[in-house]
Amino acid sequence: MSMKVAFLMVLFSIVGLVSSNDNCYPETVYMTLGEYYSPDYSEIGCTNTLQISFSTVNQCSDSYVIVFPETNEEAELFETKNFFQQNAEPILGVKQSVVEQSWNGEKFCHNGKNCEKVYYQKFVHYFTFDLCSFQKRFTYKIYGNINESPRVFTGIIPKRDRSSDEIQQFLAFGDHEISVPGNYTISSLSKLVEEKKEYDGILFLGDYAYEFYNNNATKGDIYMNSMEPFYSYWPYMFSPGNHEDCQNFAFVNQKFHMMNNISQQNNNVFSFNIGKVHFLSVNLHYFNNGTGVIDPQIQESMLQSVEKDLIAANLNRKNQPWIFILGHKPIYCVGRADCYDYYVQYQQFDQLFYKYGVDIFLAAHQHETTKYYPMYQNDTMPYQQFKQNIILNPKSYMQILQGNAGCDDMAHTDVYYNATWVLSRSFDPGFGTLQIINDNLIQFLNYDSQTNSSLEPTMIYSDHSYHIKNNTIDYGHYINI
Repeated sequence: MSMKVAFLMVLFSIVGLVSSNDNCYPETVYMTLGEYYSPDYSEIGCTNTLQISFSTVNQCSDSYVIVFPETNEEAELFETKNFFQQNAEPILGVKQSVVEQSWNGEKFCHNGKNCEKVYYQKFVHYFTFDLCSFQKRFTYKIYGNINESPRVFTGIIPKRDRSSDEIQQFLAFGDHEISVPGNYTISSLSKLVEEKKEYDGILFLGDYAYEFYNNNATKGDIYMNSMEPFYSYWPYMFSPGNHEDCQNFAFVNQKFHMMNNISQQNNNVFSFNIGKVHFLSVNLHYFNNGTGVIDPQIQESMLQSVEKDLIAANLNRKNQPWIFILGHKPIYCVGRADCYDYYVQYQQFDQLFYKYGVDIFLAAHQHETTKYYPMYQNDTMPYQQFKQNIILNPKSYMQILQGNAGCDDMAHTDVYYNATWVLSRSFDPGFGTLQIINDNLIQFLNYDSQTNSSLEPTMIYSDHSYHIKNNTIDYGHYINI
């Protein structure tokens, strides 16, 4: 019997002998990808595959997390003598840090409005695991401290490396809160968990809880606890939105620790590879006029980080032929007046995305789902279209908004609508599913949470060569087949 197993058996024997302490109860549990998925990962073997995070009221320095292969039923066997004799070992997480979130009356506002003084004290625990030997499903137990009974979760670990014909699937949505429209989406996601759908992750595109800091930030925690069944089940990759900009994003940078594999800018810029896709998340809010967070040094550092990442991604296009940008605010907008000139404020990113052959920009901010034709410099770019829902070799990146997860301020048709830019648009609450079918073909499917129905899918075929300037495809050529 190994030292690790012996240690865990001692822990199991102690758990439950002392009365529970609610101040060490783990809450707001979520799981994210670890450095193993970083483009810069160079370790031999497999380290830091996944990160599991949770909050407690007290510091709870004895907290720990144990991970088991497969399902919870098999996890229970690990606590029996017979299963240990079969040389199957659980894995004890490595505690990387415990971050204190301490706010003592600081003013939190959104865009200078809805200001509140926040009094908040929590501790965020970050654990990492080396799980490459595991199959896709696993069970983990979170102990707030050595005297606590555990909370038990099931998780999905995505394969980092894929063959060219292995289909990948992701969930994508943003702008979500507990509300009538938002509850439709919670109900729909619950069905996916019940059906044991094995998505590779959730791409959250910013703005959670509206406003998360209300009632001394308990509104955000209530939201995260409501979303635990999903954020603890699929890896949750969080791109910050403008409603998270309070105190220069300090609160959410404490609460949500994504991989800092490019720079030390917290969640402003980070990237990861899964299968055939390179994902790059960028917080464009630092480039908005009048936001109060503009800092030329941060801007320059972010631009350098983004360009460096995209250069490397293009050199690695044989392994990850698709390049996706994740963010909250869109570059192009056919909706509300507050975003009509974003293409001017974000023109440096527009140029970088075009120059380095980005395929898709997934954003939110507008409370709708909208698929744009390929755009660059405030105009549509060449593409071929088959029927209504198949796009062939777009000659710039396509922007897709998934800001319709559900809030009290859902979008409606407005005077700023520009139909020549838009492939499809819907205002109903829901979320998107993204399928990477092969090296050249992807499919987006929008799910209407209110009616429990799927909208017509959009398929995009690309040879990833649009950044070669001597293209010969006519502008907007429509092929009716």
